[in-house]
Amino acid sequence: MKYLLLITFTHFSFSQSISLKHPCTGKTIVKNKIDQSYDGLSLGKVTLDFLDENKIIFKGSEQGIAQILDTPLGDKAIVVVNDENLLAFGWCYLVNGVVPDKYADKIIFSSKVKNVIWFYGYSRNEKNKWVNMCKLASKLPIKYNPSCKQGNL
Repeated sequence: MKYLLLITFTHFSFSQSISLKHPCTGKTIVKNKIDQSYDGLSLGKVTLDFLDENKIIFKGSEQGIAQILDTPLGDKAIVVVNDENLLAFGWCYLVNGVVPDKYADKIIFSSKVKNVIWFYGYSRNEKNKWVNMCKLASKLPIKYNPSCKQGNL
């Protein structure tokens, strides 16, 4: 009597990553795996270590990042579109494809975090009301993205 032994190997990927998108082109400029030793620490800590390890110049803290790669700060990060609309730019992040409603120091890194993407984003104000938050700035026409203007990056 012959027996058929069928063994199925399933590849489970527990790889977790953190990446940084270029503020003007939106292309990934660096991506690293995240070590499980960060479990229980804040995403802010993971981010600071990621930027330091990759020798990326930034201004910020565990709470959030104000500047990466010499992107504009303060009033230079605001673009007036017309009398009723403006765009405010800054660094945002996605966790598993979603922009959290918390600062990076309030997100605890765990096995549930599969990927983190930092990107240069914008929020739109129309008639004194914020109508969106953390949209990908590289999708805007270059004339509106202050990180793409001559002299930046």
